[in-house]
Amino acid sequence: MNVDFRIRILFRCVNETQRICFFIFSGQILMNVFVISVLMIQMVASLLPTAIFNSGWQYTGGKATVRVRRLLVVAITLAQRPVIMRSFYIVELSYQSFVSIVKLSYSVFSILY
Repeated sequence: MNVDFRIRILFRCVNETQRICFFIFSGQILMNVFVISVLMIQMVASLLPTAIFNSGWQYTGGKATVRVRRLLVVAITLAQRPVIMRSFYIVELSYQSFVSIVKLSYSVFSILY
């Protein structure tokens, strides 16, 4: 075989490997942004019952007082349920699963690149 031909094949393999790793890395970045957004939604949702309770409901007056208090009891009760998001109805998205996904993807990336 010609040396020039071998060098071209080597460069082509290197370019293909870099392109594949670029797509894997880009996908991982998108996944990280999504999971971080989900974690932020879960964090804000856990603060909702306290925010509803501290909203100043005790200062309502007149006929609306009883109605507002009943609605607040229902809202606080529903807001106390934990927000659990699942990926493909299998994996629960939490901080621990996020860390494990990042570790796995970095391991795969470091092996391939």
